[in-house]
Amino acid sequence: MALAFYSATKILLLDEPTTNLDKRGSQWFYYEMEKTESDRLLILASNQENEYNKCDSVLDLSDFKDY
Repeated sequence: MALAFYSATKILLLDEPTTNLDKRGSQWFYYEMEKTESDRLLILASNQENEYNKCDSVLDLSDFKDY
C-alpha cells in the first residue's frame, strides 16, 4: 500500500485497504489518505464504513440493484 500512496499517480484505486492492518497500520492509512486527497483522485471500494466515512462522495452500488 505504501507503494501505491508514494507513487506519482493521478488516480489511486484501493479495495478494502485496512482489512489486514492492525490499529497502527489503519492509523497510518487514514493519515496517508488525508495527505493525498488534494493531489489525486482516490477511489476506495469497501464494505467497511469506517474506511469510507471520510470520503467526500460515496456511491452505494446497492442503490442501483434491481430486486
